[in-house]
Amino acid sequence: MFGLLDGDFAAFHDLHRVNFVKFAELRGLSRHDAEDVVGEAFVVLYRKRVALRAADSPKAFAFKVVKDAMADFWRRDRPPEPVGDEVAEPVAPDDVGALVARLDFQRALTTLPERQAECLALYALLGQNTADIGQYLGISDSAVRSHLSDARRKLTRSTDDARQETR
Repeated sequence: MFGLLDGDFAAFHDLHRVNFVKFAELRGLSRHDAEDVVGEAFVVLYRKRVALRAADSPKAFAFKVVKDAMADFWRRDRPPEPVGDEVAEPVAPDDVGALVARLDFQRALTTLPERQAECLALYALLGQNTADIGQYLGISDSAVRSHLSDARRKLTRSTDDARQETR
């Protein structure tokens, strides 16, 4: 995958940093905090680059370090920021529907088991394919498809139940 050369590590960083930041944001961190957490994770990864290189799946190893950095962030007496209706930047009128849909989707993710939510967020919001998701999470492609199927089924059932209640 890559050697111990700083240039190889830099290429790995450039390839995965954006997805890691987006994932951290999806899990409730502000953009600024997500950048900080992922930056801290890459410092850890650089220090452990020998183990990273030797890992069966460097992507999964890195993703685990990012998740651990997020857990450390929350342990520092910072409560998670709930996904709310507030908007950091003004939204054009034609973007409101997309914003509402995204907020609803992010709220729905919080109702799923963690692995299902991770798979669905990486797939639907970050546009990753099932093979890449499997590499990030250290699970098989078929396990990713199973988690996605279970998540969709649960969300569909929740939506159907909500519609029944409003009638």
